[in-house]
Amino acid sequence: MTARWALRFGRTFFAVMASIAIGFWNIPQGMTPSFAVFREFVYFIFFDHQSDALDEDALAAIAEVMDEYHGAEDPVIYIRGYDDRYGTAEESMEISIRRAEAVSAELISRGVPPERIHTLGVGENDPLVATPDGVLEPSNRRVQISLH
Repeated sequence: MTARWALRFGRTFFAVMASIAIGFWNIPQGMTPSFAVFREFVYFIFFDHQSDALDEDALAAIAEVMDEYHGAEDPVIYIRGYDDRYGTAEESMEISIRRAEAVSAELISRGVPPERIHTLGVGENDPLVATPDGVLEPSNRRVQISLH
């Protein structure tokens, strides 16, 4: 198994913040700030050490991304690849790019135009779990897919 598990989160934070802003700034009813209608879906796919292979869990998450993509108006997909702090920074950057590109290639094979996908490898930066150098941390070996 290469992807440990995949998660999907629908962010409602902005809608909650909009409700707070409306009450705080006394925005008249009917005048809703534009950020109140913002909707973003975020998916995580987790990988084994030094792997960029997509397993059944990863493919299931990608299928959910495709469902959201087809239901969205003018969607754009952002893919960020990550790695843990085991190995050199250069190795981590390389595998994070390969992970992001593997997900991108799968989305393209399912019909998403390449110009609708933005990929980025960030290496060991922005970990989910902070660790010192040399630590294998499965939660940090991931791809984050967001649909805007």
